[in-house]
Amino acid sequence: MFFKAALLLFLSLTFKISVCGDMPEETFSNLKSSLDAKQYDEAMGLCEKIVGEKRTQEEIWYAKYTMGNIQHFRGDWDRALQYYLDAYES
Repeated sequence: MFFKAALLLFLSLTFKISVCGDMPEETFSNLKSSLDAKQYDEAMGLCEKIVGEKRTQEEIWYAKYTMGNIQHFRGDWDRALQYYLDAYES
């Protein structure tokens, strides 16, 4: 039992494999698909999920920047600017 747990920990740290929950690559793939399909509500939800999880600084920056882009596409310049500033400060 200990060996299996140690192996899962080693693999998750070495290859960034998530052993509980979806993998970051899957979330970012879904985000890209949502943006390509102009499904901005779904994309905002995925970005909020990324920001709310323990992710790398780069991933959080990208999610906040993408949220700014989504607001820019919607024509909401004030909110877009706020998200861009949040990304800059993260």
